[in-house]
Amino acid sequence: MPMETIINFLKNPQIQGLHVHQYKIELSKIAEFIDHVTENYKIQGIPPIPDGSPLIERFVEREKRMPKIRDRRLANRLNEALTLIILKEDKPEIFDYFKISLEELEKQRKAEGPQAFWRTQRLLSPTENSPRSGFFDSMIFPEHHDVLHMNYRMSKDEENMLIEFVSLNEKGFKMFNELILSLPILSESFEKISQRKSHCEKYIFKIYDLVVQLWIPSEDKFIFNDNIENFLEAAITYYTKKEWITSIILSSIAVESILAELYEEEHKENAPDFPLGKLIIEVGKKIKFPNELKEKIQALNAARIASVHRSENPVSDKDTIISMMGITYLIIWYFENY
Repeated sequence: MPMETIINFLKNPQIQGLHVHQYKIELSKIAEFIDHVTENYKIQGIPPIPDGSPLIERFVEREKRMPKIRDRRLANRLNEALTLIILKEDKPEIFDYFKISLEELEKQRKAEGPQAFWRTQRLLSPTENSPRSGFFDSMIFPEHHDVLHMNYRMSKDEENMLIEFVSLNEKGFKMFNELILSLPILSESFEKISQRKSHCEKYIFKIYDLVVQLWIPSEDKFIFNDNIENFLEAAITYYTKKEWITSIILSSIAVESILAELYEEEHKENAPDFPLGKLIIEVGKKIKFPNELKEKIQALNAARIASVHRSENPVSDKDTIISMMGITYLIIWYFENY
């Protein structure tokens, strides 16, 4: 059933819907938490985390000037605070969230100060394709068949951090909630604003690439189709790097590869060197694709044309995810039918 949920979302994400939670944390409590950790979890040889209040002041100023550009410094400081805590205390909620084994952590605890700190900090990393900070980053939870997308903004009164969570089945959010509730001071300030299930497109685009990353390692049919897997993974990598054109082209190459195989299966001859648009038409003469799949492949081809020809309207992250939807749905259909 969990895998069926993932597949259904990848094929028809709006029908399935997503879980959206919005919470807030007082910025003053974040400063207080950082100061508390610096005071109570010192490790000899590790420079102290900067004082909380100036750190929050810089965060506020940055948010006012560039609200759409994430300042990772605060997230990095919080990640350092978590590292100091788990080097001194057993916190199962943190271990579970970052998939850290106690045995692995004990090895780091035996190391000398700075070495233990830097090695442990590497354990608190999010998805492979994300920048390394671990706090407020999107996460993938294969064992729970869920993902968690996070976004944060400063409140209008400049007193709170507002955080929006999007997950597939709510387990991802529950794990973050358990992590926060295990931490001193922050647990007192983590307050719910709203909770709902949404079928809105804007949330689908935020989480789709994470669900693809959740699905790939669990799909055995990639074992004999590793070329397709490689293209899809590369498309995701370039998407996370915001290299939209490269990602779209890689998705298009994967589609061409599958369509060429389908042409050869149906015509019993080598696939001609057709451009993608014509190849779609020729294969469609022999194979009746579901209408939704045809629409997604056509949308991918439109994004490819825009990418290659550098049209007046440059491609965006949305075009990149639309292309990823096209190749992902085609792969699923291909695996189900061949």
